Amino acid sequence: MCDCVGAGSRVAGTGVSVFSLHPGVVQSDLWRHQHQCIQVAVKIFRIFTKTTLEGAQTTIFCAVESGLESQSGGYFSDCAPARCSRAASDDETAQKLWEISCNLLGITWQ
Repeated sequence: MCDCVGAGSRVAGTGVSVFSLHPGVVQSDLWRHQHQCIQVAVKIFRIFTKTTLEGAQTTIFCAVESGLESQSGGYFSDCAPARCSRAASDDETAQKLWEISCNLLGITWQ
């Protein structure tokens, strides 16, 4: 199981649970900002995509499902624990991402 770029260990003992997830390819208005060719391709392959309601299900699941506290830091897809890539499990990359994110946000966090 992945550790959401180290976030699970950062909030351990605080009562906060964190999750990383993949909602799937969702039919959203974000595609309108893409090149027209991509917009056409999205319309053609629409049958293989999720509606916004379907795409929100894993996020909702992680937010409201009781008993997931023990899986804090985990990665989910289609409302179930999933395996993440090796790159997503790299602690050094996670630390760099954390530091850059904190710097961009102007916050400090141990």
